[in-house]
Amino acid sequence: MLKTSFVVALLLTILPNQLILAQSVDTPSPPVLLTPEEDNLSFTEAVSAEINRARTNPAGYADWLESLKPYFEDNLLQLPDTEGVTIQEGVATLEEAIVFLRSQTPLTAINSTESLNSVAQRILRNPTRVSTYQSSSSEASTASLLVLKLILDDGDPNRPNRQRLFQPDLANNGIACQPEEDVNLCVIAFEQTSQTPVTTIQPDPSTQLEVILEVEGALQATSQKLSSDNSLYELHPLEGTQGQSWTISLESDDFDTYLAIMDSENNILAQNDDIDENNTNSRLTITLTEDGMYYIIVNSYDPLGRGSYRLVVETDKK
Repeated sequence: MLKTSFVVALLLTILPNQLILAQSVDTPSPPVLLTPEEDNLSFTEAVSAEINRARTNPAGYADWLESLKPYFEDNLLQLPDTEGVTIQEGVATLEEAIVFLRSQTPLTAINSTESLNSVAQRILRNPTRVSTYQSSSSEASTASLLVLKLILDDGDPNRPNRQRLFQPDLANNGIACQPEEDVNLCVIAFEQTSQTPVTTIQPDPSTQLEVILEVEGALQATSQKLSSDNSLYELHPLEGTQGQSWTISLESDDFDTYLAIMDSENNILAQNDDIDENNTNSRLTITLTEDGMYYIIVNSYDPLGRGSYRLVVETDKK
């Protein structure tokens, strides 16, 4: 019961694309796929550069999309010397993206930070684990095609991947990629956290809190395992009353913490991975909706995580 309710796939992906071997096509000279490997960029650096090309010059990127139109055959975008990409919505998706880009004002370039690169790497390693970070993923043989697929966002009328890339106030992201056969699979993590039922604010220092549970424990061989990824976890029961507010903090110097709280019917009420992009400890605040027994789940984000932890639950003094 815990496995299915606790681990929920959150990694947002575009729909899988059918990869087809390049074929000879009677078309004009092909458009240049910018940020090629001969620019001495790593694949992740090329993806970052391509994202910033679209953000800082959306009109120019729209012109580039215009040059791709002759390479559509029904729902197949077939550029020479690249894999063919099946676009469910066909050239209409391209035209819709062009209209979107021409309506955009240029945005600032995004910086890739080490901390968010680490977040993206963790999501790439363990995509079924819930994360409090927004993320997008795609795969392609070149950085240009990979970012193109994210911007087209074929198959989802809300275009969530495109919307993330063009957030006006976005300053930082993280990128992690790994080769898979003839393509690279990449995850892009964004600094703005996703909407989740968990509040991860810092406790108000003016509020007097009372410690109602404090545990010095360890994830070790005797701990229970989640069947989804074999990561270790421990349960700590605590009785609560309706209207009570709990601030739950989990800290460890040995592993990347993951925190959740569950009711007596195995429903996950809230969960948190990182306090922020620079702090891999966990914290959440929750107001209880009914009297009863609650279970605090201490877990490691990394399935191999082991070691000591400190769990503290505080509530407002009455």
